[in-house]
Parts: sequence; structure tokens; C-alpha cells
Amino acid sequence: MNNSKETVRRLMKQKISPHPFHRRANAIRIYALVCAAVAATASMTRGDWTQFRFDPAHHGVAPDETILSPANVANLTAKWRTNIGGGCFASASVVDGKLYTADTGSANGKLHALDAATGQQLWTFPPDALPGDFAFASPAVVNGVVYYAVNRAPDDVVFAVDAITGTEIWRHLGPFAQVISSPTIESGRVFVAFTDGTIEALDATNGQPIWSVIADDQGSYSSPAVSGGRLYIAVHNRGLLALDANSGSQLWLAPMPGPQWSSPAVENGRVFVGSRDDHKLYAFDAVTGSTLWTATTSDWVQTSPALADGVVYIGNNSGNVYAFNSETGVLIWQTAVSPGFAIGSSPTVANGVVYVASSLDASATNFDGKLYALDATTGQVLFSDVVTEGEGEARWVQASPTVDNGVVYIPNYGDGTVAAFGLNVPTPTPTPTPTATATPTPTATGTPTPTPTATPTPAPRPHPTPRHRPTPRR
Repeated sequence: MNNSKETVRRLMKQKISPHPFHRRANAIRIYALVCAAVAATASMTRGDWTQFRFDPAHHGVAPDETILSPANVANLTAKWRTNIGGGCFASASVVDGKLYTADTGSANGKLHALDAATGQQLWTFPPDALPGDFAFASPAVVNGVVYYAVNRAPDDVVFAVDAITGTEIWRHLGPFAQVISSPTIESGRVFVAFTDGTIEALDATNGQPIWSVIADDQGSYSSPAVSGGRLYIAVHNRGLLALDANSGSQLWLAPMPGPQWSSPAVENGRVFVGSRDDHKLYAFDAVTGSTLWTATTSDWVQTSPALADGVVYIGNNSGNVYAFNSETGVLIWQTAVSPGFAIGSSPTVANGVVYVASSLDASATNFDGKLYALDATTGQVLFSDVVTEGEGEARWVQASPTVDNGVVYIPNYGDGTVAAFGLNVPTPTPTPTPTATATPTPTATGTPTPTPTATPTPAPRPHPTPRHRPTPRR
């Protein structure tokens, strides 16, 4: 953990300039590279949260939540806090009583499985994790398989892992690049994007590529949303890209200014996505890519939108949360949730409550690190509490909240804490116990096959990488 924090601190010292604007821009860049997805299936338990933003369309909503509500959410208390040894940008997936997340590198970028009731660690993967491995993508879980992506020099690797035992099912070697984007699973396919512009659809059963395209030389830090046979993803310094989900062929590209880290959400023929440099939330026509409306906030928008009951919710770097009418873009409410501290996580909506978490200020020296619950109708803050009991830099949250059967789960980047908040009496933090590490079983490695390339290829421009790593191939 110390090595990871020293790396972040060193990178910040290298990047922060004396000018207030540039200092702010560069300091926040370190946490901006986040944000991915799995299909709901008939086999899922009621309330299961199987991926980043819940479903392939990225609604960011727990539709079956009935326990927590605006009437009782103020009574949330920490049920347990467990330290997994490495901070998390990845959000948690919770399926069949187990929580899955991945660390950014302090614990060698491992996939972690915890007991969702107690926080006790059940297993970690892979057994051959190397120092310097790191993971930003949120794991996806469907039909008893966890899909997880990790960066290890010189390539990135997408794994399929048995959700019960933690043993390897298959692995797929990606391009010479990094994977920040979280995988989206839909109709038996694993959709994943890379920082060199490659986007792939893999067979979920064996990892073999169904199609692979170089979508743009700028690459993606956004996670793909899949809906209506189309894949939508924000491309760095380009805009919102739509591909045919069956073939990978390009349908349209809607320009947006500046770097893009927000992941799109799709509903009722509209695609919603945030834009950093112009501080806006965009709504596009899902078929044509034409701009339907834009709404301006007070600061960078790097989080991903949530969609519920005709309302779009989004947070920004000033610590504000906004609610807009999804058809018109008209502002319904805005709340200064954590003034001066960026909303690092994307909002989650469940049963009339909006959950977000805060991170750090523009100087990157002060940290808030709280979980907040707001009334979805009015924007009133109903609850807040720190995710970790640590102080200072330990209070740095980037992951988005996961709501499952009356419990809110959230990993912490600052010190590797994973916390669970519920209405019942707190459960003592479990004492970590050694567990056997799963041994991988030999399986076929998916080999990319040539497919049509769909995109313009302007001259490459440098873009930030999340860690001090070999420069990816552009």
C-alpha cells in the first residue's frame, strides 16, 4: 500500500503546476481514470448487483431494493469494514452473498471475493499476481463466472474465474495497451475496451474473440453500454461512439470536447454521458447520434449518469449532485453535497434514494471520503459517514456505491477498506485468515482475429495513464 501511495504522490508532484487552474486540473487527473457491466439473467438472485452500473445499459439503479428508503436511510450504520490490502477504483459486484472487487495495485491488482454478510475474505485471484499488476475495472459476475481485467506488463489480461472457487476458467491477452474500462456482459458476450482504441467482443464461454476493431487511436477510459443491439462508449478526446454490437462496425461518432471519462447510460432511445472540459451532461439520440439537449454544471463531469423514473442524476468535481429531466434536460434540483471535494463516484439510485461518495479537493491534499445518501425527489442529504476510519489521504473514495438487499457496499481507494452500511447492529470487523490460493487450470487463450476497423485515425496525442507504466502503443 505504501508503495502505491508514494507512486501517486510522486506523480502528483510531477504534474501539479504553480498556476491554480493547472494545479487543479493535474491534481484531479490521477483519479479521473475510472469506470463497466453485466447482463441481468433469470438465474440471478433478487437484488443481485452484477456489474458496474448494474446492467448492460448502465442505468445505475437497484430496481428491486425495498428495504432502504428516504424514511429510514438516515439510520444507516457500518455493518463491517474490511481492509483487503490495496485501494480500489473498482466498484463492487454483489451476487449470491459474495462481494467481488479488484485493487489498483497495492495488493498486486488482485480480484477479491468477500463474504457479503461479514466482510471476511474468501479468496483472491490470480495466484501468479505480480508486483506492479494493477486493476481499475469493476468485475462483472454472471452465471457463476467472474469477468475481471488486470494490467500486467507488457499486456493486459481479461480473465474468467469461477465465482465459488476462484479458479481460472480462461484468459484472453489484450493488445499492448491498458484496460481501464470495465467489462460489459450481454447475450453471452464480454465487451471490453482498451486504451489503444481497441474494442472487443469475446465469447463469454471461452474468451475467443467474436470481433475486434480499432475504434480510435485515442482509446477509452469509459466503459461500454450495450442496448438495442448497439454498443456506446465515450472515446478519449473524441466524443460518444456507437458500434453495431453484433459486428463492431461503426454507426456514428458524436463529437464532445476534451477528455472523456464518463460512461454512457441508455434509456428510451436516448444515450446520456458526461463531458469533462465543458462541464456538461449530454443527451444523444440512440439511433442517429444527434444531440437532443445539453445541461451545464459548475465543474468537470467525470462521473457516469444514473437513470431512474425519468430523471438523470450526475455528480461533478465541485461536490455537486444534479437531477435533470431526462426528456428535456431541465434542472429539477442541485445539491452541494461535499463542497470543494469532488464527487469521485457515479451516483446509484435505489428506492427513492441517491447514493454517492466524495474524494479529494483540487489541491489533492485534503480528503473527505464519505458515503452520502440523498432524497431522489428533493436532493436533501439524509445521511453521511466516512467509508474508512482512517485519517487524511486514507479518506479517498473513487468507487461507486452498490446497493443490494438493504446494504450499501463501497470500496475505498485511500487505504483499501471495503465497507458495508445497513440498518442492523454493526458486525465486528472479521480478523483476516489465511486462505488457500486457487491454482489456475490450463485453458485456451483467445487469439484476436482480423475484423473490420471502424474509425477515423487522426494523429495520436498523448493522454494520461493511471500509473507510471510503459507508454501504451497508440
